[in-house]
Amino acid sequence: MGILSIPLACVVIVGIAALVVGIIAINKTGGRENIPGRGMAVAGTVLGGCSFVVMLLIAILLPALGAARRTAQRMQNSTQLRGYHQGLVIHGQSNKLYYPGVDATGSIVPNSAVDTGNSGDGDTVEARYWIMLSNGYIKSDFAISPSEVDAVTPWMSGPIDSSHYSYALLSIDGQPGIAPDASQRGSEWKETVNSLAIIIADRDTSQNPSSPSSIHTDGGLWKGSLIWNDNHSGFEQTHLHETRYGSGQLNTQDNVFDVSSDDDALMIYSGD
Repeated sequence: MGILSIPLACVVIVGIAALVVGIIAINKTGGRENIPGRGMAVAGTVLGGCSFVVMLLIAILLPALGAARRTAQRMQNSTQLRGYHQGLVIHGQSNKLYYPGVDATGSIVPNSAVDTGNSGDGDTVEARYWIMLSNGYIKSDFAISPSEVDAVTPWMSGPIDSSHYSYALLSIDGQPGIAPDASQRGSEWKETVNSLAIIIADRDTSQNPSSPSSIHTDGGLWKGSLIWNDNHSGFEQTHLHETRYGSGQLNTQDNVFDVSSDDDALMIYSGD
């Protein structure tokens, strides 16, 4: 939109100039209709006026079109996160309700070519993405935000890294072969239908979790899509939310990208 504004501004200026010159030319004829060049002056005035009006309308409409495009992207973003969560649930149906990265006994799976595609232990974001994508629980484009389709490479094969996806997942940090360390938070990495447990989110793009930002904020405070464990989602204007994980305490202003205990949210983009 910014690039388009440059030629549009030039056209508007030219239109205004043509309009002004045409009016001056008409005035110089002194109202005499048959003087040579008067017709061209009138035509130039009309064309200049029309081009000015048309370009002015386009300049007014472009920001509205940009806003509509962003709204559509955000709606698609939330739809993709719901689809991702549905993939988690489908995986859980054959895994004692546990989501990818945790086996049917509730233990974190080890890093291997078979279990995680050598993308890390099951508590890493990369391994969980590999399980989802390699087994067809979600398509590669569902892992990429509509706002950065040109910046992220769809995963095709081999290990996964953060260049293949856009979203943060709930932290379930722990060791292979045992249950996640963060017992309250880790207990939600399964189908619980908990409307206060955030499972997936647009990531934090800052280096400061206490003041996060996102790909939707251009350096401002975080806003983006979240998905809760009952599959409801929304495009939110803040990173502070009411949460409850497992049987833990209710957090009324939980920063979903910073951690104070095992009772609160911690959304991570890479690693464990």
